[in-house]
Amino acid sequence: MEHDRPCTKVWGPQRNTEAQSGSDVVTALSTYPVSLIADSNLSARDLYYLRYLVANNSACCFTALGTIFRYLWTSFGFNLASSSPLLRYSAMASAAMDISCRSGGAIPLEYYEYVSLFHDGLLSAIKENNVDETHLFALSLAVHNPLLYSLYPSEASAPYYTYLNLFCATLDHLIANTQNCPPKPIWSFTLLFLRRTYAYPQGLTAIDHDSDTQLYRMHLLNTRLPAPNNFDGMFEPSFYFTEEGSDFAFRYFWDVTDILCSLQSNFRILYRHRSNEPSNTGADNDFAQLLEAVRTRTNGFERLRYMDDLFEVRSITGSIDQPGSYKICGP
Repeated sequence: MEHDRPCTKVWGPQRNTEAQSGSDVVTALSTYPVSLIADSNLSARDLYYLRYLVANNSACCFTALGTIFRYLWTSFGFNLASSSPLLRYSAMASAAMDISCRSGGAIPLEYYEYVSLFHDGLLSAIKENNVDETHLFALSLAVHNPLLYSLYPSEASAPYYTYLNLFCATLDHLIANTQNCPPKPIWSFTLLFLRRTYAYPQGLTAIDHDSDTQLYRMHLLNTRLPAPNNFDGMFEPSFYFTEEGSDFAFRYFWDVTDILCSLQSNFRILYRHRSNEPSNTGADNDFAQLLEAVRTRTNGFERLRYMDDLFEVRSITGSIDQPGSYKICGP
């Protein structure tokens, strides 16, 4: 018997097939581009922040910012080249702020540089009366940025409320001038996202600000936008939630929060404007119209229809003009 002879392992047909498949994958990875975003007109630093946004938000199938960014990438490209530079500056500032927040480090100088360029572009667009939806989304990102450095609430409050007011003013302008760009459901989605963060702020100190009026203003803006019963069509299934129904739980939470915000803003404003007189026909009519909007699921309460179907809510039919005409209808 001979010892110490070299031994060669011979694989069977199945392992040979698997080995060949693995080789193909390695070849494919070696030839795959480093990044989907490459633009010779942008600096390495700019590309870094744009790539960060894609890496950090593209997998977030069920987040408000992830949904907004997917719309922007689909419309204007991953490097946002088809949009105004103002949107790109705002997006890169958002990336710089997010990295700083996650790392716990100081806010980088690039953030302030991008914000300064964003301000210059916004001022120029306002002076030239050349505002479009890219400016709207740039402002929505700018509104979100101060929330990330809420460890310093006194510094965050002023820009937060300033950007929020500018966002609402820009949206109002776009709705009133829809010749070139009709209102889109994503506008309503973004508005309601900002309203939720406004109604339930995280870490911001209270300042002399009329929150009731602001919430009511945002409610009225939403009534002028396309009113889908829900936003299901904007989301992709999320692979982060393994428990069945987790994605839907978040959507229900958003639906309920939005409905409560509308109810709260309407009732509080109506009560504030109601005089102390025993009989106030005007205020009574306003309350009646609000209740009618809730009953008929109109004027900002359209998403109640979705909740009705979802939870098989019994409906009430009738009219406020005909007392005693109501009846309960089963699902």
